[in-house]
Amino acid sequence: MCIRDRFHDDTGRVHVFETGGWTETAVLTATAGGAEGDQFGSSVAVGAAGAILVGAYAVGTDRPGFGRVFEEGAGLDWTETLSVEASDGTANDQFGASVALGDDYVVVGSSNGGAAYVFGGGAYVSGAAARYGRAAAALLAVVAAAL
Repeated sequence: MCIRDRFHDDTGRVHVFETGGWTETAVLTATAGGAEGDQFGSSVAVGAAGAILVGAYAVGTDRPGFGRVFEEGAGLDWTETLSVEASDGTANDQFGASVALGDDYVVVGSSNGGAAYVFGGGAYVSGAAARYGRAAAALLAVVAAAL
């Protein structure tokens, strides 16, 4: 289970807990490029294989936002394995406001940009995103939630 803490130092972080005793096992932060105002943890998705996708919509900044995928390694170590950004992102797009994670794809919503970006192809090919408008973004969010 993950709990967001998007206001920590105004950069944000995500707390990871193991079920069965609800012990905190990790605290995730944006390891590269994180900055004040990012709101890291504004959205969180946990994949079936245990990967965690964290959105940071960078509200009130001159940045568009980002998404980061973390995977658990040996000894409860979490490693950031992927960073995704909108190829056409602009300031205050709020890319990362919503996220969904499947076995071989990542979906990141951009609330002010009015779009959802799908990154896929086995290892979540960064930069090879398909961009969908508002109506398709809403449908993608429903489909992703059902998976």
